[in-house]
Amino acid sequence: MLAGIAAVCGYLLGSVPWGLVLTRMAGLGDIREIGSGNIGATNVLRTGHKFLALLTLVLDASKGAVAALIFMQFRLLVAGAFKYSSMASILSILASPVIAMWFGGGNQPVAIMAAGLAVLSIIRHKDNIRRLFKGEESRIGQKKAEKKAESEDTPPSS
Repeated sequence: MLAGIAAVCGYLLGSVPWGLVLTRMAGLGDIREIGSGNIGATNVLRTGHKFLALLTLVLDASKGAVAALIFMQFRLLVAGAFKYSSMASILSILASPVIAMWFGGGNQPVAIMAAGLAVLSIIRHKDNIRRLFKGEESRIGQKKAEKKAESEDTPPSS
């Protein structure tokens, strides 16, 4: 469910047409009717507004960085919700081919590479996966809590 939410957020973030938004806010009309008809920074520059073109470039480029930050936070959310660091890693790596496809604008070679890396990572985590299914995987903070409980049960030495 969290992967789906992250994917939807990433899709929505990537779909903001900053060139169109900024030129309309500046009262320049529809950028799609100027120059090449594209909504990118180069076409915004054709309007003669260098600052808007630069702002469009920065905002469009930041979509990828923001999406990457959201994706990194996804791993932390899974770890926080389920208290399994290994589950967070596994779910993140399983989501990576889909996210690579969406954020990469349908770039299949990148998605295929991400899928290959996901397979290798799943193979590497096979012991963790086995322990998760058996209910034997340690949770985040579990060892510290167990050590604390053991030290409280042991009488102090004299």
